[in-house]
Amino acid sequence: MKKLSLTSIIVFILLTINLFLVYLLLFDTNLLNRWLNQFEGETVITTSTSEPIEDVEDYYEVTTLTLDQLITPTKLIINESSDMYDVNNYATLQSVLELLGSQTIELNTNSVETHPDMYEALTSGEYLQLLYPTSFSVPSLRGLIATPAELSTQFEMSRLVFPRHLEGTVYLVDTKSQAYMEAELTDPTIAKEIFAVVDAVRDDQWLPVTRFEVEGGAVYLPTYETISLSQIYTLEKLPDSLFLDDIFPSNNYDIAEPDANSVRSYHTLLTTFQINDLTNIMSINHSISSTTGSNNIIRDMVLPEEKVRYSYPYVQTYEYWPSDIRLYSENNNTITYRRFLNGLPIYSAPGLADYGATRVTLRTNPNIEVSRYQMPLITIGTHIHDMSRVYDIESGAQIAALLTEQGLSFEHFTNIVLGYEWQSEMENFKTATLVPKWFFHVNNTYYSIDQVRDGTVTNLIVQNSGQTQATDVSENSISQASVQIETENAQLSENLNIVAVVDAGVLEGLSVGDFKHQNYRSRTTQWESLVQVEVELEQASRFKLGGWSNGL
Repeated sequence: MKKLSLTSIIVFILLTINLFLVYLLLFDTNLLNRWLNQFEGETVITTSTSEPIEDVEDYYEVTTLTLDQLITPTKLIINESSDMYDVNNYATLQSVLELLGSQTIELNTNSVETHPDMYEALTSGEYLQLLYPTSFSVPSLRGLIATPAELSTQFEMSRLVFPRHLEGTVYLVDTKSQAYMEAELTDPTIAKEIFAVVDAVRDDQWLPVTRFEVEGGAVYLPTYETISLSQIYTLEKLPDSLFLDDIFPSNNYDIAEPDANSVRSYHTLLTTFQINDLTNIMSINHSISSTTGSNNIIRDMVLPEEKVRYSYPYVQTYEYWPSDIRLYSENNNTITYRRFLNGLPIYSAPGLADYGATRVTLRTNPNIEVSRYQMPLITIGTHIHDMSRVYDIESGAQIAALLTEQGLSFEHFTNIVLGYEWQSEMENFKTATLVPKWFFHVNNTYYSIDQVRDGTVTNLIVQNSGQTQATDVSENSISQASVQIETENAQLSENLNIVAVVDAGVLEGLSVGDFKHQNYRSRTTQWESLVQVEVELEQASRFKLGGWSNGL
């Protein structure tokens, strides 16, 4: 009998094992799972410990940006006689900001200059401008600007101007009011260093721009069409565990299941931590205690820098964006911080949650406190370089032509900035595509150039203009009605006085008999007139109140 070879035996064993596994897959998967779990027992035990959670928390880093670093310029403009340039490089801007350092500017007067000729001369010479994304009060910039106690001021500025030939002089400029204040560099040589850094990149970073006047200021748009790359990143969702210990230090809270809008929450009596699983936007809400007094009156007493200072600790505690963040706007009691990438702000596509914004809402009576904090739970991870695309960036002339085509002008907007638009396609929150586009600021909102092109912005402005005109007409009608009512009231009051005088004369000049027999009808007529006057006055008063109420 022929002996089996070793190869045949191995093949037979493998075939038997294969048939056995096929049998388990087809007829007894439970047995297969129990058998496999014998080898996975250690892994299950390991994941149930707290070590992986600690590793996850250590993986994410909260922002290390200070408040002073959040309130910094976002654009650098060079003016040389009639030529203007955008120093189009984020690293160069950062180098200039590093040279400025801490409190390198000192205010030497609290005098605000408003002379148009001087302002025009200031903005038409050879100078360097550092532009802020919005206006800030001088005290808000105390990390950069030292203000002596005797020179206290609430002057709001939107840019710093460094004249090339006035070494050591700095102007704090408010473009809305065309006013400015004069200050000095604590070390005049800093100006030379700043201009040296900027001049060194003249050949490859100076982008020619054209100035266009917008409502309350000016924007600087490329003289020629340019190009820019989109940015593709992997996305990471921040786990709930990153926030729970800070929000609920006692670790005592209730958990609510997702509602119909996919919003779930952790909550106590005073604090609610909400997460929208559809948008991945989270919010922390603090209950507002009942208070006395007028919120508007108290709010007016709170200085802008106080609001900013009270909002920052929440950003410092909960913001995990790995790139830059800038304090972007302050609207009533809501402070908005915006995410930046490569020196450009991030906005979201229409209909998408704003993944570029972190908002802090304050209540200011009787004390300044945070009532709501809202931010995206998704952040960027790895940069995918090879998926970037080239996009055309319109020139100032092309934007002007587009606005004309839409029946608009630059004066309809308060700002025009280049930014990234976060696209809606995210592969179930796995990747983010950021496309460079122009954004137009109107009615406290930024709209992309696509929304200008498709008529969305035009319709919005026309609608608002119609409402404004209707309001003006309504107010004019109310004013005219008010004048008419006042005139009628004056006439009625005059009639009432006449009646009173006549009535007094009747009573004083006639005897009782005369009154009874001769002038009874006359006096009765006067009293009837008096009653009618009172009725008319009451009706007029009601009409007047009704007219104001309806008009408002």
